[in-house]
Amino acid sequence: MKILEKYLFFSILKASFATLLTLAVIFLFFKFLEDLSDIGNANYTTRASLRYLALSTPFVINSLTILGLMIGVIFSIGGLNSNKELQIYQVATISLKQLINRILIIGFLLCIIFLGVSESIFPITQKIAENYKSKLLGKNNTTLNSSFWFRQDNKFLYIKKSKQSIDFDSIHVFEINDDSSLSSFSKNNSVSFDGKFLELSNTKETRFDYSNDYSLSEEEITTDLTFSFDNNFINNSKESLKTLSLRELLELVVHSIKNEITATKYLIELVTRLVRPFTLIAMILVAIPFILNFDRSSSIGNRIFLGIVIGVLTHLLTKISTIISLKFQFINFFGPLIPTFILIIIGLILIKTKVINN
Repeated sequence: MKILEKYLFFSILKASFATLLTLAVIFLFFKFLEDLSDIGNANYTTRASLRYLALSTPFVINSLTILGLMIGVIFSIGGLNSNKELQIYQVATISLKQLINRILIIGFLLCIIFLGVSESIFPITQKIAENYKSKLLGKNNTTLNSSFWFRQDNKFLYIKKSKQSIDFDSIHVFEINDDSSLSSFSKNNSVSFDGKFLELSNTKETRFDYSNDYSLSEEEITTDLTFSFDNNFINNSKESLKTLSLRELLELVVHSIKNEITATKYLIELVTRLVRPFTLIAMILVAIPFILNFDRSSSIGNRIFLGIVIGVLTHLLTKISTIISLKFQFINFFGPLIPTFILIIIGLILIKTKVINN
């Protein structure tokens, strides 16, 4: 890496890290103010609240990464431009296009690093934080029921269980004919589960006969039914989307598609996370024409305002497109991509008209 590229990289890195840290402190402070209403209830003390906030820090950092890097780039490049330091790059025969490319590459790499680190930590720490707070507030004994659909061959299982136990409340098995008609139905409360295999014994089954006159027959199945099953699917399917890791989201998406279950919410969340580095690139493209037009009199407040405006605009576009994608199933995959695509187009037009042509 050349000296000028190293200088640019560390300038953006320092500004981004400082901005992200500042934003995290601000958000954690407001989160603490919200948490004051719970302090004093049961065993939840001020010290416990601070510990809860400490465990929530990786999640907060992950949520603010894009905005923090965005403002960091504006601070860094805007400052270099205001101090006339970017002229050194032109003297070194680095064109404006090459400089913009370097800014985008550095921003993309930093985004991958920051998100990669936080994504590997925050799902674990956030779950610990939520369980820790619930336990101190005396909510850990509340029975939370969850249900889950699972498919194996031509059989569909509807499973209902207690979230805080590996025991199953009930299991319904639906067997489907090739023509999609219901072949049999059975319910079983006697289940053994070793974490991987679900075994039903002494099952009573109701069969449907569609030949001639419609009829029902009930019989007891002597052969045990065994299903290959992963208990994590039940637990993860009922977790908050924001506390699931990328791996868990991907597993849920694959599982849902494989079993022909609607996976819209998992798919949108997965695509939203994966597209974030490209969203940052889109936001930087929009900001670059304004950054490079800053003169020496441009204040830090102007740069903060620019970053916030672009961040809020992106957030609103993402919310709107997500709502639309949830409403219309045929575009649910593209919903999170639409704001990024729009901002990239706007950014390229602004750069061409305000930077390159000038």
